[in-house]
Amino acid sequence: MSARRQFGNIRRLPSGRYQATFPHPHNPATRVTAPTTYARRSDADQWLRTQQALIETGRWKSPEQMSATTPDPTFDQYAQRYFATCGWTKASARTVRNRYANHIHP
Repeated sequence: MSARRQFGNIRRLPSGRYQATFPHPHNPATRVTAPTTYARRSDADQWLRTQQALIETGRWKSPEQMSATTPDPTFDQYAQRYFATCGWTKASARTVRNRYANHIHP
């Protein structure tokens, strides 16, 4: 016999997959649902354990906060920003940009 779950819930969907939810830490009247369903109950349980650990350590972010964060820049965006901020001479900058354009980002 397994122990009763202390944090969150896992339910089996009609599709046979598992959905994990837990009460929102700042608004217990609402529930936070996993971003995906899981083929195995143990995977859903692992997601719940991870969320619980993040809440306990103060590193948890709500789904709204996660969607509001800016996405990571693409390599090209990063490279262009880097080229604009480094203090190369005009000749060095031209050489580096040409190499980037010809070999890395053709």
